Amino acid sequence: MRLRVKSCLLLLSAAGLFSGCSRIRTPQEIAYVSAPQAFLRDQVAAIYNKTGTVKNGEVVQILGRDRRFARVRTSTGVEGWLEQRYLVTKQTYDAFQKLREAIAVEARQQREASARRTSQSRDRRKRRTIGARPAHDGRLVAHSR
Repeated sequence: MRLRVKSCLLLLSAAGLFSGCSRIRTPQEIAYVSAPQAFLRDQVAAIYNKTGTVKNGEVVQILGRDRRFARVRTSTGVEGWLEQRYLVTKQTYDAFQKLREAIAVEARQQREASARRTSQSRDRRKRRTIGARPAHDGRLVAHSR
């Protein structure tokens, strides 16, 4: 009888230990939204209710995955299903940010170069028209000395 009680207690404590193992936190899977705006759904079906909205760059926690959808939780705690095509990893998001910064630098350099060319062109025209007189047809003609 005592052996039976000890065996039961041993089994119960082992079951308790193993059930506690499932509660160990696994690292949270994080993703970034890569769409201008997307809606969270309450279910993966043709007919669904919108549970929330996410925008580009928003961080979401992945709670589960289906074929085309991922169950996510936003930073505000709203949960719902989102199409996986709207999600990217941190590495991909960081690469997009780096590319965006490089494009912004390139665009700024092009604007500055264009402004310099416009300014130089304007200065050349001013130098050409200094000392010019209007011709009979309205054009400016330089004085001959």
